[in-house]
Amino acid sequence: MTWAFEFGREGIWNWTPRTNPVVLHHSGPKETVDATAAVRAGLTQPLDFPPLSSALVDGDRVVLAIDRGLPQAAEIVAGVWPVLSESGIRP
Repeated sequence: MTWAFEFGREGIWNWTPRTNPVVLHHSGPKETVDATAAVRAGLTQPLDFPPLSSALVDGDRVVLAIDRGLPQAAEIVAGVWPVLSESGIRP
């Protein structure tokens, strides 16, 4: 069985798992040098996708769901908020 994962506008990645069971664990990186800048760049200049601001209109409501164990949560929110604010989203 092959799994197809779509990303961006036209990207696709096909994956065929091995027949024997696979156990995966990925904890991700501990830190990003500048999480605020990385988040802001990802929202304003994503790969193969328009910026988040093109999907927001004045009066939209946005909720950020943050897991209590998320590393650098404050820095991530600090990267998201300016993008939302500049698009007319109010707290």
